[in-house]
Formats: sequence, C-alpha cells, structure tokens
Amino acid sequence: MVGRTCHLSLPTRDTALLAVTGSLAAAAATASIAKHLAQPAQPWGMERELAAEKHVRYIVTMEKKKDSFESLVMEHIRLNGAYWGLTTLDLLHKLHAVEADEFIEWIMSCYHPDQVDWGGNVGHDAHVLYTLSAGQVLCLFDRLDALDVDKVADCILHY
Repeated sequence: MVGRTCHLSLPTRDTALLAVTGSLAAAAATASIAKHLAQPAQPWGMERELAAEKHVRYIVTMEKKKDSFESLVMEHIRLNGAYWGLTTLDLLHKLHAVEADEFIEWIMSCYHPDQVDWGGNVGHDAHVLYTLSAGQVLCLFDRLDALDVDKVADCILHY
C-alpha cells in the first residue's frame, strides 16, 4: 500500500526489554561465530591469506576522511557504517586500531535524550536502526554500561 506506514507495537515492556537484550546478545553471538569462520579458506590444498592489514588501514582511513564526497553523501548513516567497520576490525582482532573512547563519545553525541534513541550522526533524526547500531557498537567496546536498557526498551515499545 503506497503512502501507508506500518508500526509494530510490542505488547509489553518486558517484551521490548527482551528484544533489546536479545538483539545485543545475537550481535555478540554472531560476531563470535564469525570470528571462527574468518579463518582463511584453503581450497584444493592452496593456502590463501587475508590481507588484514590492508583492510584495517582502509577502515581506519575511511573513518578519518570526514570531508570526502563519499563521507558527505553517507553522513546520515554514519553510525551504521561505524558498526560495520568496527565489527570488521573486531573480526580481524584489530579493534584496538581505533580509539574506543572517541567512538563512544561520538556515539553518545548522536543520542537523543528526549526520544531515548540515536540518530545516524550528530544532528540527524533518531531511528530504531541507529539505536540498534549504537547498542551493538557499545557491545563491541564492552560499554553496555553507557546504555540505560530500561529507557531503550521503553523507547522500542513506542516504535
């Protein structure tokens, strides 16, 4: 149906709390499984090696290029990009290549306290997708203490 928006309402606050913690746990489990699968494949007896350092350099460089055309046209989804880039670094065991405190400070600057959720970047509208990405990144850095899980659960109830 064109022009109609569907909003899913969860029946209880406990269900929303479960959804938040379940999503974060699923993200952590997926990352754990992916770490085991990230071993270079060796088909037909040939060794293949992942150029991990090149990937790390690219991801860190992209994070620093905030004035490039690519960065400007994707500014509104930067929090999602940060999630994917940081997850890649984590899978490569190179999460230490970035300053965790800087990322956490930036993530918290995307927070909308009046709505209790996050925007895709500083000054952008809040959305449940960016709220999930913020939680996942905080989980990567083992900083879930920065989340008020009860408030985030209440926020998700309103989506």
